[in-house]
Amino acid sequence: MAETSARKSATVSPGIASSRAVRTASGVRKAWAASALKARSCSRACCRRESASLTASTSGRTSSGSPPRFHLKRSAREAATRYAILAPVLKSSSRLLDFGSSSSKFLAVMQREGHIVTGIEPGESFAAHARKVYGVEVISKPWREVELPVGGFDVITAHHVLEHLREPITALKRLRDWLADDGAIYIAVPNGEAKRDQSFQHFHFAHVHTFTPKTLLHAGLAAGLKADLRVDPQGTMVVFFKNPAGAEDVTGRSNEGAHVAAKFTETSPVQFLQSGRWITDGIRRARKTLRDSRA
Repeated sequence: MAETSARKSATVSPGIASSRAVRTASGVRKAWAASALKARSCSRACCRRESASLTASTSGRTSSGSPPRFHLKRSAREAATRYAILAPVLKSSSRLLDFGSSSSKFLAVMQREGHIVTGIEPGESFAAHARKVYGVEVISKPWREVELPVGGFDVITAHHVLEHLREPITALKRLRDWLADDGAIYIAVPNGEAKRDQSFQHFHFAHVHTFTPKTLLHAGLAAGLKADLRVDPQGTMVVFFKNPAGAEDVTGRSNEGAHVAAKFTETSPVQFLQSGRWITDGIRRARKTLRDSRA
């Protein structure tokens, strides 16, 4: 990312900017390069939807092709988990918005349970699949172009979406506007502090930001949100509610970039290739895809 863009983000979201420093530390920069090599060796089918959705959210282009079977099976498992997590904050016939609804399996589950659902999914083919198969309302526009009523939703969810956006706090502020005063927002992103066998496994070429539990909470505060303790935070999965005091200045509250970077040892693309790990990782991913592709 250009230096000027990084400076701009730092003025808006210092907590997130500090986590971005993880990828600019010298050792981690090499780790990211190794991650890029790993990503290129990944099956195109595994990466197509994620890359297409990122492109759609930033440039207005749409993805092509219906969701593959393995994606639908994984989405079904995640939808059941998310529903269980949200049980303490759900009301009867809650108005629910899924921000980045993908194949909309979660919307289908919530509609079946009697809730009033809407999705935002910039990939037109995924949105069309949701409308045709599940009969749910899905808006297929980039999120900045979406207009929804202020306070129009009791529950809003964004599952592994914010890490793809260049301005996640701006997006969180938009979600806060759409949230009812007594509503709840579920946010889940990859955890930058989670243990991995290799440093390159922390980073993905389609992830613009890396979050830790602390920087996710700070992002919420900067957007005018606080953690809702009716649901226990689980790493970088947090349910928020509207902070009556509004947005808080989180400047200087943490130095998470340096904290996380210190956990990594230097690596290089050459070391990664010589290790042969990319072969075993590729085989493992292929097995998972084949397993989830079976009827």
